Amino acid sequence: MLLCGELLETPAFLQDDDERRLNVVIEYLRENLSVKPQLDRLAQMVGWSKYHLVCFFTQHTVMPPLQYHMQLRLHYACDLLHRNFRPLDTAIMLGFYDQSHFINAFRKVIGTAPHHYVLLVCSGHHKFSIS
Repeated sequence: MLLCGELLETPAFLQDDDERRLNVVIEYLRENLSVKPQLDRLAQMVGWSKYHLVCFFTQHTVMPPLQYHMQLRLHYACDLLHRNFRPLDTAIMLGFYDQSHFINAFRKVIGTAPHHYVLLVCSGHHKFSIS
């Protein structure tokens, strides 16, 4: 979960042209949490091939763009759940296909189902880092 929190921090803007392009992609991913990004579209935005995008993005963020986007979405989901949004509403807001898709993705990354996460967070007996 710590990694997820670091993803939401504003990135240091880097000097190199390629790194500036990377920042364009990162900002796009952050601003479009409810839309599944298309690699072709992301690559076209910055004038790269999708293969160069994935390689460069992974080198600089430790994960490919689509996985990075999913981490952003799930971190934001934790924030929404912490603010008393229902899991179904959270799933819809973040563009998951259905509640099952959301629950499975959440459980895979966070380690528990969203409703259990809410119970743990609301009880104050949680082991999760909320920021």
